[in-house]
Amino acid sequence: MPLKRTRADKIAPKKIEWLWGDRIPRGMITIVGGKPDQGKGLFCTHVAAQVSNLRLRSPRTGKPRMGRVLYSAWEDLDDAMTRPRLEAAGANLKNVELVRFQVPSQLEELALTLAQEEFDLMVMDPLAAHLDSGISRFSDNIRRFTNPMKEILAVTGTAMIIVEHQKKNMGKHADPITAIGGSSSGIVAAARMAFLFGEDPGDEDRRILANLKHNIRDRPMEQAFEMDTVYMDSMEQDVPFLVGGMEVDFPIEKLLWRSKQDRMGRPADKRAQAAEWLTKYLYNNDPGTGIVAHRIYEDAKQWGMNSKTLGAAAKEMGIVKDPPGGGRSCKWSLPDELQDLARATFEAEAAEETGLAPKGVEPPEDTVVITDEDIAKLLNPDGDAQGGDDGQGQA
Repeated sequence: MPLKRTRADKIAPKKIEWLWGDRIPRGMITIVGGKPDQGKGLFCTHVAAQVSNLRLRSPRTGKPRMGRVLYSAWEDLDDAMTRPRLEAAGANLKNVELVRFQVPSQLEELALTLAQEEFDLMVMDPLAAHLDSGISRFSDNIRRFTNPMKEILAVTGTAMIIVEHQKKNMGKHADPITAIGGSSSGIVAAARMAFLFGEDPGDEDRRILANLKHNIRDRPMEQAFEMDTVYMDSMEQDVPFLVGGMEVDFPIEKLLWRSKQDRMGRPADKRAQAAEWLTKYLYNNDPGTGIVAHRIYEDAKQWGMNSKTLGAAAKEMGIVKDPPGGGRSCKWSLPDELQDLARATFEAEAAEETGLAPKGVEPPEDTVVITDEDIAKLLNPDGDAQGGDDGQGQA
């Protein structure tokens, strides 16, 4: 059979179409790798939620419609993890369909689904759980899946995110791209964009999306996300989600190799700021019966306060909750010792500003207080310490 050939001048140039943030292209594979429990799944639900709320045009009819997502998370429970995380991320749940499939054995069914129902995004999390027929993500035989998959995506225009685990051991001089799949795998070769997603070693609530491969555009900057939580009454617990996406300068090496100096946990200033804000807020606004938690969280957002950090600060401070552990509908108030400390601190601050000590409050040792004797001296600078005895009492 002769080779199929096409003269280059007969091929019309095609503009790259970006589905999400100039980082996830339509009709192509995007790889997101990272270490376990770093939030790769949360990133996927974050993107899926945004796509589900997009106003798009059908490539088939040209009519406007909402974005559609096909989401396969083999290792997560749909009812206890995937659906709540999508909801926490703000997804239009009617536009997201949950599924599980195996490839390459179900490639034909997958191709038919994407072609007939016009899904804009497909998520495969993680890659290994979806492979069958002896396919290994560490071997070049992965191309038995990726080659036909690339053709399916090109025809349907569906963007695909494949979640992959990062290698545990990386040499100090290894190319960062080998963190996904290793040097012998064809999975990264099949992707047009590839990223590492992981925890900022200097802030356990911060996540970084760093680029590994970008052969269809210039190298994008890293993006920073904050981990947050929202309380779901239906589950009676907090559910995590990501916020943000600001572009930042961040060395990708910190996601690969961490020194002991890098491991800071949650920055102390974040905890301190949250605790200080919460103390002042409750001291100034609590009518004596507590303030409903969901109102506190909403007001905290106006000050750029992360709900996850605020909740952690409340726990560390021993905030009184009524009823105990009652979620976002319970009332918060300062414990007695913090109430007393706040009163002494804030009134001492007022004393420092005015130079007068409030009645009944013992000011801190370093607070400058103007006494009655000081006032007498100011009124009579030439008098003595006895308030103007004019020399009486001297020998």
